[in-house]
Amino acid sequence: MKGKVSVVVPLFNKQNYIEQTLRSVMNQTYKNLECLIVDDGSTDNSVAIARKFIEDNQLPWSLYLQSNSGQTKARNHGIRESKGEYIAFLDSDDLWAPNKLELQVKAIEENHKSVLVLSAYAIFKEDQTVPRIVRHRKAKKMNLQWIDMRGFGGGLESLGLVRRDVLDKIGLFDEHLSTSSGLDLSLRLENIGDITLLSEIGLYYRISIGQWHGKTDALKQDLRTLSEKYSLGDFRRTSKFQDAYFFWISTRLEGPMASLKAFLHALLVLDLHRLQMLKSLVLRNFYSRIYGWVERKKTISFLISMDIRR
Repeated sequence: MKGKVSVVVPLFNKQNYIEQTLRSVMNQTYKNLECLIVDDGSTDNSVAIARKFIEDNQLPWSLYLQSNSGQTKARNHGIRESKGEYIAFLDSDDLWAPNKLELQVKAIEENHKSVLVLSAYAIFKEDQTVPRIVRHRKAKKMNLQWIDMRGFGGGLESLGLVRRDVLDKIGLFDEHLSTSSGLDLSLRLENIGDITLLSEIGLYYRISIGQWHGKTDALKQDLRTLSEKYSLGDFRRTSKFQDAYFFWISTRLEGPMASLKAFLHALLVLDLHRLQMLKSLVLRNFYSRIYGWVERKKTISFLISMDIRR
């Protein structure tokens, strides 16, 4: 039998989603797995729902409780308790495609230099009919544009399959980081082996209220920390792209007219970083939506099967 996979799911106040998430793990075609759910001090009904799901389905899974310490510490808690040859991560409001683990284990066992496997992923909202699809082709480019915000992230926290012995060697998630601990781990893994990128959709990433990606101040701090830590390219250039990203995100919230005025001003003063960032944001969203139209029927069918669409 192929190597055992330990699935680590950090949980905090996701009572509306956790059952669907756990069902997507249970439905995996790859069966040599354990699932470790680490509750980070939830104040809603999340723990009771997770416990009932395990009991009702008679699953040999583990549920751990810790006082509220953050998702990074919850993931590390799960890793320390795990027994698998490979570690896979999944956030408690996201969903895996049924063959996600099967394809990733096959890929990592075919390439002994591979230390991390990621897949394509679909970004969806429950009230939208067309998802966005993200596919990365080159790991180095993915990490570089992840840190300067010109590209989509790799999604390691819900997509990654990592060799356990590699984590033992380089260390776990950096608990000083909150929103970007997955990027940090991806950068460290890139330095010691291959990152394998699969074109098949492995994850359905749910946009919901209260997610970490919406915590702008924490994200800014993490990105500054990582830019200095890794000195990727020119630090000043990287930080300017990051500033430009947050500028456009903030401007968009003010409405179309504010965005148009900001664009015209950037043209007038030749603010190349803001113009390049705007181009990157437009192109990445354009292509992800084109891919989304192609995958629309498949995505809707999957969401219906998970009782998310009717």
